[in-house]
Amino acid sequence: MITLGLVAKDESKYLKEWILYHKLIGINNFSIYLHNNTDNSANVLFDLGVNIKNVSSESLGFEVKNKLYTEIIQEANTEFVCCLDIDEFIVLPEYEDIRDFLSSSLYDGFGGIVLHQNIFGSNDHKESPEGLVIDNYTKRHPDNFDFPKNYPNFQKPYDLFKIIKTIVRRRSLKKVLDSHEYVTSTPVVDENGQLYKKHTCHRPVSKIRLNHYFTKSLEDWNFKTNRPRFSGSPKYPNEWFDYFSSFDHQDDYLSKKYSSKIKELL
Repeated sequence: MITLGLVAKDESKYLKEWILYHKLIGINNFSIYLHNNTDNSANVLFDLGVNIKNVSSESLGFEVKNKLYTEIIQEANTEFVCCLDIDEFIVLPEYEDIRDFLSSSLYDGFGGIVLHQNIFGSNDHKESPEGLVIDNYTKRHPDNFDFPKNYPNFQKPYDLFKIIKTIVRRRSLKKVLDSHEYVTSTPVVDENGQLYKKHTCHRPVSKIRLNHYFTKSLEDWNFKTNRPRFSGSPKYPNEWFDYFSSFDHQDDYLSKKYSSKIKELL
């Protein structure tokens, strides 16, 4: 019913947990593109039985990533496709299996379902810790936090709360504009079946959401920001790390529910 897509470079440390977790919530189809990869990601994925495509290109930028996302979506053999980053985990508070969620009549005929995000900080980790991401990073913004509601220019960290990822109905896709926005032949809706209005800062997250482990540790952050971004955009300033690491609301839902299950599979 759904394919999970990913474009990654040198993320072998995090691939196994990401794959195993999403298998536990009912995703069995993966389309993984390794872009200019230099680590052992291919071996990790081979051991998990996941097919990969190696992509070599000196070019970066939105056009390159949009092309890869378009290929992932168009070549999938499932009704729905969702392209995420390695630091994003789909969370289903009211469902055990994403296929049950997607089977709801709320989404019949629509082009997709948007996913809003909760963003996690460093949990005061300076060095990259051993163990699972969902165990090591459990502090995020509070549910009722406030942030400026102006139209985002993506120069402030809180602008990340105004963007989404989409579970897109494959046949509805007309064009990938960027990682966060698609043109579809029929409208996309939120988890409640309400038409999605871009950048309204309305963030329903009770049925489905993303846990976005945006910074991880300071060591991970430096690794992330000291290499070119795939989009070609300027690197994130260090103030963004400080902003997300300042939140201390405890959210260990994934750790409590899935940590032991993932460890049994490792």
